Amino acid sequence: MDIVMTRNTLWQNLMIRIGTEFTVPSDVGIALLRRGLAKDRNAVASPAPIITENPKKKAREMSR
Repeated sequence: MDIVMTRNTLWQNLMIRIGTEFTVPSDVGIALLRRGLAKDRNAVASPAPIITENPKKKAREMSR
């Protein structure tokens, strides 16, 4: 599994820096993904949601 580190991590007495890309066995990669230490390099990034208005601001304006 190809992964990219998202946090500095001490693994097997080695300091792995943010942004480091490498290949690990699937079980190790899954564990790092679940703990939030890495992201899958081949995963498709989902687009960010489009937020048009702040709902709290709209509610405040309506209460005036």
